[in-house]
Amino acid sequence: TLAQTHGRIVELTSLRSALEETETGERGFVITGQDEFLAPYEAGKEAATRHLGQLPALFGNDPAQAQPFAELRSLVEDRLRELEEIIQIRKKGSFEEAQKAIFVSQRRKAMERIRQLTDSMKRREQEVLAARRTELEEASTGMFRMLGGGIIVLVVLIGAISAAFIIPLSRKLGAAIQRIQSACAELEATAAQQSRGAKAQVSAATEVSTTMRELVATS
Repeated sequence: TLAQTHGRIVELTSLRSALEETETGERGFVITGQDEFLAPYEAGKEAATRHLGQLPALFGNDPAQAQPFAELRSLVEDRLRELEEIIQIRKKGSFEEAQKAIFVSQRRKAMERIRQLTDSMKRREQEVLAARRTELEEASTGMFRMLGGGIIVLVVLIGAISAAFIIPLSRKLGAAIQRIQSACAELEATAAQQSRGAKAQVSAATEVSTTMRELVATS
């Protein structure tokens, strides 16, 4: 996983930093003989041991990193033992004896190899990280494309449903409204005609009444 890959890179970086801290403390103590320089040495040693103990769980199932990790672990353990031995020589003897032990040791070659191993292992993890990011980006792009296609299909389906049901229904409603409007117009025309007939009857009745009054007057 991405978290595990990040964890590997962090642990490798922390291991190397802790180991360099032990060397700084050891060098200061050997030169001065003062115990205050043992504090960074002890802190670096404790941190290096802790990080080294966490690495097997991170690299144990990775065949590509198994051999480099085994070599790195051996070198770090040897280096920590060597530093401790030089510290003890300085505590018991003189600066010259400790310096002689430093010259005999292969510390420079060992640390150079440790740096090479941690760099190559981190580079490998960074390549894995980049590949996984590319996979995630491609998966995200595919998902967005699929969502876009789904939206298009949904729009088409909505259009088809509209064409199949809503448009015919609208036409039927329009036809019904037109029939109602026509019926209303017919009713209005009939009412107007009846009104005109009633007015004609009233006029005829008025004329008859007038005629009767005239006849009565004449009689």
